Amino acid sequence: MSQGDKSRAKRPAAKKAAAPAKAAAPAKAAARTPAAGAGSLEARVRTLESERDRLTTELAEARARIAKLEAARTQVVNRIDWVIDSLQNLIEGEG
Repeated sequence: MSQGDKSRAKRPAAKKAAAPAKAAAPAKAAARTPAAGAGSLEARVRTLESERDRLTTELAEARARIAKLEAARTQVVNRIDWVIDSLQNLIEGEG
């Protein structure tokens, strides 16, 4: 087609939101290249492993705390039941 042919439709203008995605694409492509990305991938793996280890430790601590809280709750419930039984016995003895 010639330059003078106006029947051909133009592409719509790019949206502003698409610009950041296009800017991120070269960074992803650079991360995939063996020379540039090998060191950064290893660093990322180390970071993720340390985060995983930290979260595993945090989860174990949370589970231990939950177990302690459940044990304390059980003791409180038992004490409340004992107090209620004692009060009922006192009321029945007076009546």
